[in-house]
Amino acid sequence: MTKNINLSVISQQLINTWNNNKEPYLVKDINSKYLYLNNAFRKLINLPDNIDIIGLTDADISSVSYFLHQDYIKLEKKVHKELRRVSSVESHIFHSNNPREIYICDRTPLFDNEHKLFAVSFHFSLYSNFSSNYYIDNQLPSMINIQDPDPEINMTSEEIATLTLFSHLMTPEEIATLLDLDNEDVSEYLTNICFKLKASSLDELSEYCQEHQFNSNVPDKLMPQGTHELT
Repeated sequence: MTKNINLSVISQQLINTWNNNKEPYLVKDINSKYLYLNNAFRKLINLPDNIDIIGLTDADISSVSYFLHQDYIKLEKKVHKELRRVSSVESHIFHSNNPREIYICDRTPLFDNEHKLFAVSFHFSLYSNFSSNYYIDNQLPSMINIQDPDPEINMTSEEIATLTLFSHLMTPEEIATLLDLDNEDVSEYLTNICFKLKASSLDELSEYCQEHQFNSNVPDKLMPQGTHELT
């Protein structure tokens, strides 16, 4: 059952919104103790309904070890210090029954009636595609393009990964190294992609990539695990 928090500080309307939302929400006080969590967050971390974590910190909960990473803690403290929203990409295996998932986490400061910080709200929204500039330039962009490849074009995950990296003018050998594939496999994927996209050559495929901005996305399988701040 979802716990309630101090209704004199946070409106019942806001709590009802969180309770009925399918995306994970939680609230921590300035000492990083849980004040609230909705059922979607319980499901995310596979927390049984009979376990009460209100008043506990992440260090007290064995099932959220990924939240103990210094980068994650640093961003929570950044909200305390700068009193503004801080966002990040969270790439974790949230529990053993699920594959690795990627979320955008928005941390928002909450203020009492005297305009003093008393808590931070966390909102997790599931994401699947990220700018490949992170892998090429080793940095996350300030904006993320959510455009997916045409769903009517039936491509495998390996072909999508190959196409994304090819759009950055990577050679088949470089693509094979990054994806841990054989050169022959990459060549076969490129041949299949050309057929599916009706491109008569790799040059024409390159033009197609630029036209459709395939270099703005990257498969989630390439996203490094951990916490990555969005600036």
